[in-house]
Amino acid sequence: MVRIDLLYRSDHLSLEQLALIETLGIGAHAVERSQLQRGESALIVGAGPIGLATAPFVALCRAAAHVVEKNRARRGFVSEMGYSVTETAEGRQADVVFDATGSAVAMAGSLDLVAPAGRLVYVGLAKEPICLDDSTLHRWEVALMASRNSFSVFPHIIH
Repeated sequence: MVRIDLLYRSDHLSLEQLALIETLGIGAHAVERSQLQRGESALIVGAGPIGLATAPFVALCRAAAHVVEKNRARRGFVSEMGYSVTETAEGRQADVVFDATGSAVAMAGSLDLVAPAGRLVYVGLAKEPICLDDSTLHRWEVALMASRNSFSVFPHIIH
């Protein structure tokens, strides 16, 4: 049960659309935390609900976005949405990498996708510890951050 004062209403969105607000909020908050700027490049690793919720906010920043997804069906869906997508990063690096996989192995590997002085944002939650290569972290001066909430963005997304 959710307290009524924690709910947001909309006179122009359907109940189906409102059901997506929390997930979109997680993506919006991750992009906000990353301080992604117009003209920067972004990789979104993982095209599950959280990765898909991150993509439109990357686009709103007018950043060059690319999605990495292993699952063929998900890649097809991402492509239909109009985003660039491949099965692997194919040697790409980006100013900001959003890892939405929730896989400790994938999350550790995402460090290699960050361009020098870039940012790595963990949006997915891993159940096991993530082992990072400290020499890569230091050599490229990567800023590492986590993002897990939809901190105060519901009204903005509904609008």
